[in-house]
Amino acid sequence: MFRSPSLSASALLVGVVSLGLASAAPAQALTVSVTVGGQNYAVSTGTAVTYDGNESLFATPTNGGVMPWYDSDSLAAQFATAVGTSLGTPNDTPFGSFGPFFADASNGVFVSASYLSGGSVLSDTFDSFAGYVYATATLQPPASAVPSPLPLLGTAAAFRLSRQLRRRLKSAA
Repeated sequence: MFRSPSLSASALLVGVVSLGLASAAPAQALTVSVTVGGQNYAVSTGTAVTYDGNESLFATPTNGGVMPWYDSDSLAAQFATAVGTSLGTPNDTPFGSFGPFFADASNGVFVSASYLSGGSVLSDTFDSFAGYVYATATLQPPASAVPSPLPLLGTAAAFRLSRQLRRRLKSAA
């Protein structure tokens, strides 16, 4: 005789399936603001990509890429230090979990990158055919300062209006 599953068993099954789907969802892109060399950058990560087929990303912005540290291992290390663990440790390798990779060179077979590991910035080479999470960045414009007279004028106008309102309320009473 066939018995229908109980309501609690069905709920458990739905919960397990939902949990499985949630963990299979693609990772959300993360972004942090850092200052390197006196410039402000929005540094981001997304899903793992390979160097192969995405070569255009691996270049400085002047060369059409999104990695201002490309071609400079010291600048890549500065960015890795500035970002620290604020973007997590998205690169799982057989040797551990590392922060995003800041690629600084490639010969087509290997990609050289700096990354955070255990509080230290390291540099190594990685297979260009394997997918890793690489950092990208965009230069942020400097914050525009508010001219100093404007806050003072706003305060003076607010004070004047409050005095006028107080007089009206006093005369109405």
